[in-house]
Amino acid sequence: MKFRTEIDITPWSTKIEYRDEILCLGSCFANNIGERLRQCKFRATVNPTGILFNPRSIADSVARMRRGIAPAAEELICHEGRYLAYDFHSSISGTTPEEALDNISKATASGGEALARASHLIVTLGTAWIYRHRASGKVVANCHKQPHSTFTRELMTVSEIVEALEEIVASCEAQVILTVSPIRHLGDGIEQNALSKALLRVAIEEARRRHPERVRYF
Repeated sequence: MKFRTEIDITPWSTKIEYRDEILCLGSCFANNIGERLRQCKFRATVNPTGILFNPRSIADSVARMRRGIAPAAEELICHEGRYLAYDFHSSISGTTPEEALDNISKATASGGEALARASHLIVTLGTAWIYRHRASGKVVANCHKQPHSTFTRELMTVSEIVEALEEIVASCEAQVILTVSPIRHLGDGIEQNALSKALLRVAIEEARRRHPERVRYF
């Protein structure tokens, strides 16, 4: 008796070679994929601007990397002695505004170089839930433990997710591999997490339908 589901995965017509350049972006699952690729001696750059979970923040990060645009000093916030930017993970920060901006600028430049070199772009989507900064109206990548009243919580629609994915695809000439992180966001609740993952999967299928030669689902 078998106690697991066995899945036969159809091989792709083209395979990733050791000479290829791979850029992994998105949730912590992107880190897992990237580290596994590195262990297997593939050339992989992993989340140069830090872990990001929602499609809008990932698309905005890709746009920043492609254009080489870093936040201005007035966009920084200070939390527990660290200067941070809402568009970046807390690992990309500093103890002074100057250090934070320097680290953010270096991360953005590194990401831009990896994006330009990439033959394959792997993007893992973690959630369709977003947090919008009330004062600026912008979607943030990380709330940095600021008060809940600072943000509104929203669920992206399929069309909004597809729009973000279209921006990502248009940002480079790489083969784009999209996947939904299997890690559950239980803070959203079981039902809301399931809804979020379903929306991501439907949007990915639409992006794959629009770009059958360049977009794949894994």
